[in-house]
Amino acid sequence: MRGVDRLRAGLPASWRVGTKAGTGPNGALNDVAIAWPPHHAPILVASYFTGGNIDNDARSAGQAEVARAIAAAWS
Repeated sequence: MRGVDRLRAGLPASWRVGTKAGTGPNGALNDVAIAWPPHHAPILVASYFTGGNIDNDARSAGQAEVARAIAAAWS
């Protein structure tokens, strides 16, 4: 599981982004990011999943979707 498949995957390539991802027991998967949209102040994002029965690829896709929604709000 790679952090680039999580929040970073949903943010535009034109944004500077730094992330820290983690994976743990019981389906825990998390990612925090700081993103700099062009000509805007930085945005801090934290996304955490735990429990449930979906696989980590689906959890990562969910985090990317969170980031796409955030990016859409700044468009």
